[in-house]
Amino acid sequence: MNWDDTRTQVGWYRAAGGTGSVVVNVIPVPPGTDVSVGDFTAATVADLDRAVAVGADEVHVATALLGVSAQRQVELLEALADELGLPARRA
Repeated sequence: MNWDDTRTQVGWYRAAGGTGSVVVNVIPVPPGTDVSVGDFTAATVADLDRAVAVGADEVHVATALLGVSAQRQVELLEALADELGLPARRA
């Protein structure tokens, strides 16, 4: 889907009386891309801004589809958390 379609569909949902959370999934870079941390965080932040603009309440960032190792996914998400000023959460 694209952001214009998403905006339209969220609008239909809200116009029909929908009051539940709107959740969108984003894949910030094409699967199989050898993505840098900077490119990943920039693309994800842009997607977060777009999600807010269409009225989404929650965003899921899909890293499992990128075709990178679990450790690389953790590195990308930790960098994103740093970019957003979120505290590190270690298990």
